[in-house]
Amino acid sequence: MHKKLFLFVVLLLLFTVKTFAYKQPLDKYGVTEIQASILVLDLENIDSGKMTFQANILFLYEWQDNSLIHSGKFNINKKLEDIWHPSFQIVNMQKAINTFDDKAEITPKGKVYYVQRIFGTFSQPLYLSRFPFDKHFLNLTIVPEGYSGCENIKLIQNPNKESGVAKVLSIPDWSVLNFSTKAAYYQPFPKYGKVPSLTFSLEVERHYGYYIVKIVLPLILIFFMSWVVFWLEPKELKAQLAVSVTSMLTLIAYRFTIGGILPRISYLTNLDFLVLGSTILVFASLMEVIYAVHLAKSDKLKKAISLNRFCRWFFPLIFLMLILMSIFC
Repeated sequence: MHKKLFLFVVLLLLFTVKTFAYKQPLDKYGVTEIQASILVLDLENIDSGKMTFQANILFLYEWQDNSLIHSGKFNINKKLEDIWHPSFQIVNMQKAINTFDDKAEITPKGKVYYVQRIFGTFSQPLYLSRFPFDKHFLNLTIVPEGYSGCENIKLIQNPNKESGVAKVLSIPDWSVLNFSTKAAYYQPFPKYGKVPSLTFSLEVERHYGYYIVKIVLPLILIFFMSWVVFWLEPKELKAQLAVSVTSMLTLIAYRFTIGGILPRISYLTNLDFLVLGSTILVFASLMEVIYAVHLAKSDKLKKAISLNRFCRWFFPLIFLMLILMSIFC
């Protein structure tokens, strides 16, 4: 009987100690301030079609917990499950891998340091109307979720440890222009409560050189090929039709080829606008050839020649306007 009573008292004490250890540490204002920093170690891929990006990120968190003050001279390590801690969540995370153990380093004065490295895929809506001359913001929004006392949490950027991006990134077709952090409140739906959040934003710009070489330059050559017909005699029907039809078929094959490169979206991008406009111009040159031949056979050779001369400068002018609009609009 005494042994059972003794065991009960011991278990009760252990439970009390455990409960005390898990108690949220509040400052004199009744708030737990968590200072966070985000370091982007690598940015590996931005998928415009799937609206996602892959990144290798280091998260650093600090908070004060007076219940963890100890008399040791050195910092000690404890598992997160053995102390009070918020469950940090990344709102736009699709899948991720934690590479560090869930351990916290605690100073003799009760300062808690928690570091975690995450490699994962994150969702990011992108508006691609200016593709491939586009810029975007890639966001990472952290919320301390999955615990009670959420209203007493204050999540801020660590003033002593700046967030940032590595100077060398493995992604070849994007450049990081700027980055920033913003502390706010996250509220996904109006009827749900707000939770403190910290959003890290990367401003990135696409390198368009690849698309100029692989898409725009071949498109210019196809247009120039269709443009040759305006220098041929209107009576040379076979030569004109051969050039026009070849240009049209080449453009169709070209569009099938670049189909896998362009993002699959429901609206036209700047590059789509250029390709579509070029297709219409090549088809219009074919129609002009047929009409010029008709005029030549109807004893209106001078009118057919004048039409060809007009098209020699009119078509390139329209094509140049298409290129300028695709770049600057």
